[in-house]
Amino acid sequence: MSTIDQRIHELARLGVVSRASLLGAGLTPHDIAGRRQRGSLLQVHPGVYATFGRVLGYDARVLAACLAAGEGAVASHRSALAMWGLLDGEQPIDITAPRRSHPDPD
Repeated sequence: MSTIDQRIHELARLGVVSRASLLGAGLTPHDIAGRRQRGSLLQVHPGVYATFGRVLGYDARVLAACLAAGEGAVASHRSALAMWGLLDGEQPIDITAPRRSHPDPD
């Protein structure tokens, strides 16, 4: 049986995990709150966390924005081009989300 920290590590992609994923894996709101207080989960957007104090690279920040925007959100425009290596340098984060998701990430 894995520990809670191991489950968080397994769920995270690029050091980013959503609250919904954590709850779906059996963590409780109390588990999440405790880890936020200790700094092992840092809120990036509402319901989206960086894990274990990890500094997020560009791809992880794009993923965090997509997770915050909800199901169906994807990297688009300059973000997609940068992630495919078709634009040089770090670009602004562009995502496209279904109208129903009403995203508002910072």
